[in-house]
Amino acid sequence: RMADLIQHLIELFRAMDSPNTSTMLGLWGELFVIGSANDSDLVASAWHATPNYKFDLSLDDVRVEVKTTSGPRRHHFSIEQVQDIPGIKIAIASLIVNESSTGKTVLEMISWVEQAITESAIRDRVRKIALKTIGNSHDDDMLKRYDTDTAGVNLRFFSGSTVPQPIPPAFGVTQIRF
Repeated sequence: RMADLIQHLIELFRAMDSPNTSTMLGLWGELFVIGSANDSDLVASAWHATPNYKFDLSLDDVRVEVKTTSGPRRHHFSIEQVQDIPGIKIAIASLIVNESSTGKTVLEMISWVEQAITESAIRDRVRKIALKTIGNSHDDDMLKRYDTDTAGVNLRFFSGSTVPQPIPPAFGVTQIRF
């Protein structure tokens, strides 16, 4: 039927606009790092303006990449996230989260972070970035709940230089992920 075909096409295009599981999990982790910081305003102001920026947090001479997983502490990096940059300190915030019926969804994390931020302009910016990352999601991933207590216990920070790196690529080779 034509109506079924149209509905199928609508769902297909909607899925293309929806973030995948790793994007939603990553957003949850970034919001957790912001909301649990001693100075949430400062950390939130360092948050990237676009989801595709190579570091999640950038402030002065510090870059932080937040990596979130629901399994063992195993993460994927682009080579740009761990290569030395003269005068820049690179850190990895590694977070292991567990699904929990009493945990927080991504939307609840946005509210949680907003409560931790005192400056309204920064609060508005965080909301805008988070909602832009979520997009038009109608995914079950938005409803997944992760335990903040377990996340706090499992949060670790590592120097970017401690992440094993491949041999530097040949000139002109780009977008290496490992």
